[in-house]
Amino acid sequence: MQAEHANIARAFSEMGLSFRTVFPDPIDRLEHYCNHRWTVIKTKTHHLVHAVPPASEFEQSFWEKWFSVKGGPVIHHILFASVPPVPYHDIYDAPSHPDALQPPEVANRRWYVIDDPSMFAWGVKILLANR
Repeated sequence: MQAEHANIARAFSEMGLSFRTVFPDPIDRLEHYCNHRWTVIKTKTHHLVHAVPPASEFEQSFWEKWFSVKGGPVIHHILFASVPPVPYHDIYDAPSHPDALQPPEVANRRWYVIDDPSMFAWGVKILLANR
């Protein structure tokens, strides 16, 4: 798990984002990410960090991604397979065939998108709201 955290931290750093800005507490203490699969994708134009729950948990969890295009500002999206508990900004219909920028398990599905200007992880926000 430590190697995975180091890889994620390095990916955030390469986008100009501090790991501690996203996760002020260790990920290990955040139950909302215990089953998420972390994926780092880098292409010539895109840099992405995905946190995706297992497909069996799509309806009660969230897919989260941070990304930068051509070295531009980092964008943070939280995506839900069903209408989220807070207002959403967009609907993304993932293509039926996965592309090089998305994890394959999110393909062929409708996602409700929250465009979050804060880089703070959604699981951290949930934890703080429930305290």
